[in-house]
Amino acid sequence: SMSAWVARLVPAPSDHLRLAALCQHLERWVLPRSDYPAGKEAYFKWRVEARKLQTLKTVQVLLHAGYPKLDCQR
Repeated sequence: SMSAWVARLVPAPSDHLRLAALCQHLERWVLPRSDYPAGKEAYFKWRVEARKLQTLKTVQVLLHAGYPKLDCQR
């Protein structure tokens, strides 16, 4: 898992780093890859759009959990 890699690479990871690792696939199914045509260009477009959605959801979750807005933006 990504959390295991973080722990392996960074002996004392910050909360921000651990959360980033955990959230990288947050609700990835919301924007299915199958909705995009095959090919490298379409894949990168999907990844950019998925990243935007994951970022918005992550910020919502962290704000709800009580993290300061500045930390969420980070």
